[in-house]
Amino acid sequence: MSQDEGAVATKDAKSQSADNHSAAARRVKYGLSTALILLAMTFSCVVIVAIGSARHVRFDVTSTGTHTLSPRTLEILARLDSPHEVFVVADFSQVDPRALDRVHDVLVEFDQRSEHLRFSAVDALAPEERTEFSSLIQRLTALYQDNLAEHRDAINDAVAGLAPLAGQLTALGNQLSQISAQLESVPALAHLVEQASQSAAVLRTFSRDVAALEVSTNRILEERIANTDLPPVDDAADALAQPISRLTRQLEALTVYFDQLAPAIENEAPSTAYLVRTAAGNAQQTRADSATLADRLDRLPALQLMAIVRSIQAGPTIIVAASDGATAIRFSSLFPAATATNADDTSVANLRFAGEELIASAIASLSASDAPIIIFTHADPSPLLDDAGDPVSPRGEAFLGRLIDHLRLRRIDAREWLVSVDDSPPNLIEIDPEARRPVVFVTISHPAAASPEAAAGVVKLADATQALLDSGESLLISVEPSTLPRIGTPDPLVESLAPLGVEVKSGMTVLRRRSSPLGVSVFPGQLLTPSDAFDHPIARAIEGLDLLLPWPVAMNITEDATSAAPLLDLPANDDVWAESEWAGFRTMAPAQRAMLSNPPAPDPQFDDVEGPWTLAATIDRRLNDLARNQRVVVVGANGWFFDEFTQQARIVDGVTTAKYPGNAELFDAAIYWLAGQEELIAPSPTSMRVARIGPLTNGQLGALHWGFIVGLPALVLLAGASWRLLRG
Repeated sequence: MSQDEGAVATKDAKSQSADNHSAAARRVKYGLSTALILLAMTFSCVVIVAIGSARHVRFDVTSTGTHTLSPRTLEILARLDSPHEVFVVADFSQVDPRALDRVHDVLVEFDQRSEHLRFSAVDALAPEERTEFSSLIQRLTALYQDNLAEHRDAINDAVAGLAPLAGQLTALGNQLSQISAQLESVPALAHLVEQASQSAAVLRTFSRDVAALEVSTNRILEERIANTDLPPVDDAADALAQPISRLTRQLEALTVYFDQLAPAIENEAPSTAYLVRTAAGNAQQTRADSATLADRLDRLPALQLMAIVRSIQAGPTIIVAASDGATAIRFSSLFPAATATNADDTSVANLRFAGEELIASAIASLSASDAPIIIFTHADPSPLLDDAGDPVSPRGEAFLGRLIDHLRLRRIDAREWLVSVDDSPPNLIEIDPEARRPVVFVTISHPAAASPEAAAGVVKLADATQALLDSGESLLISVEPSTLPRIGTPDPLVESLAPLGVEVKSGMTVLRRRSSPLGVSVFPGQLLTPSDAFDHPIARAIEGLDLLLPWPVAMNITEDATSAAPLLDLPANDDVWAESEWAGFRTMAPAQRAMLSNPPAPDPQFDDVEGPWTLAATIDRRLNDLARNQRVVVVGANGWFFDEFTQQARIVDGVTTAKYPGNAELFDAAIYWLAGQEELIAPSPTSMRVARIGPLTNGQLGALHWGFIVGLPALVLLAGASWRLLRG
């Protein structure tokens, strides 16, 4: 090899070595860069996960807000200022896991939204969790120890009084046997012997029964419920109260018998008459002692602790506990057995709304010591509710049954003022002894009829409404169409509203005409979807929710009104008018109305054909002698909050929703506004089942189509041209 060739080889070797060194350096450099990038990405993922765990953020893009707590629930949680705990107590082996996951999601959301709320699950049957379950029962017992002690004291006193009462009954029975024997010796009084003998036998039977009550009551108190240390004191009180009440009624009848017997035998057997009067005095004393025992047992307040434990005993339960009380929610509907759950996810999806509604309402009921009291005011001849606020008849159950349950969830008590019977509202001292809770009167109107009784009822309701307005009470007034203006007689119920700036035209009802291939149909109900036209808390709560007003009447807000404002408006429409000749049309059955060949039609000469029509209004006025403003809500329809309308349902996107959710929301919002509790006015979970995001219009769909077909390519070309210009 020549010298030149050697030099070239050496140079090539050096060049190859340099290239190898450069490639190795690059590999190290790229390897380090890749490692650093992977490390940075891993660290970023760890940080993101940590932040995500600490800061729970979700974006809910469902049309019904399926994964978002309702505004009302958020408001309730925001107002919590003391610790609250939610316990899910169940045999979890029998709970549908899908349902459990749904409600667990709700409780997690509750927990993260409020620092004052925590939740935990307690398996009521798992041996390893018996300590936790017992601890929960002990805590609940401590919350209600005074209430429990009151029941135990009453039961002990009643048991202690049984032996003396049995002795009194035995003595009375002996006196009656003696009276019977003396009557037998007087032939003219022989016909009275049998009744005296039967009464003596009854008293001896009662004496034995009363003596046996002590044994049976003690046997009940030895029992334990729901695997706890609690005796069934409620069962013991019931076991005592019922027979003692029957005994009191029997002794009352016996006293009447003695009062009638003594003068009847005075002439024939004066000595026996004296004995009867002595027995009558003994019977009165025995009756008084029995009535005292029965009255104390009857007046015992509800034992909330036993209601909670009974719920646990009956099945899966959610317990919401605060520092001064607790409440239980049966959730068999929220946690159905696996065999009862549909194959699809529809029923499970609905559980979220039900769970949120129930739990949020329970929390609100514990944290609100000043929940409103509603007094349903009407002039029906028969009551709808009993003294405890429960439906007293099938009619009351059909009208208000579900509404009463709905109100109780919010700790809102309901009472009734039957103005046709009582001249003054019911006494509320038992449920509001300190008169701290706001009271809202809710009127139920009645159509003016030809019968004198019905006409008198309308007048009494009008007088009661006027008296309530004059005294500054809060009212939710529902107006029924009236035939009186048609015959030139003012409607007394709406006359009192005119001075407040609301002129209700109750002589007409607003109808809607609809054409179809089968002909023209006229409907007496108006379906509204309130918009944001009015800036009012009630209006905001019902915005976008379907609302049905049956047989509505329109009203005007007078120009000089300073305290009245519209709440619901029905826009002008050629097919909508206020009909004056509606009475005959209303008497027809719905099927008959649909078959009419000549249904009502707008007549500008007699009807109001110019819209829009105001169908609800609010009044907020200052009265000098009141520390607060008087508030009134007037709705131009009657019965719109009855179960008939609020409980109608439909299925939308596989979810069961209320057909007219605005009816229930309007009632709730009106009650809270009238009670001065605007902070509780917000859409509830059940109202959020209704899609607030409307379907896309044809124009919007067309714009999206052209945007994807033309817009995206044009955007790419524009981006490329911009980049080229930037680079020169």
